[in-house]
Amino acid sequence: MVPFAGVRLGHATHPQFPTGCTVFLCPPGTYGSVDSRGPAPGSRELALLRAVGATRGQVRGSVLLEAMVLGLLASTLGLGFGIAVGQQINPEATNLTGWFDRVKSRPSAAA
Repeated sequence: MVPFAGVRLGHATHPQFPTGCTVFLCPPGTYGSVDSRGPAPGSRELALLRAVGATRGQVRGSVLLEAMVLGLLASTLGLGFGIAVGQQINPEATNLTGWFDRVKSRPSAAA
């Protein structure tokens, strides 16, 4: 492991069971980040960030940024997957260029 200036590392393992705990002790003024899955871990990590000095705005910004990135990624993947499946089912249905040409060629109400 690469040492970082001012960061202390500790680890303990139970001698009879395959469990362990690793702790990173960072110097005061260090900014933290959270990557959590599900509602229960998130509430613990966010409370921990508040306990070590993060403001409400910093915690809110972290949550909103994570939600925005995950939402954008999921919608992009969903759109790509939908188009790919649509092309396999009916290749003409996802030909958007042909659809725009057909819309332009419709007769007007005056005709």
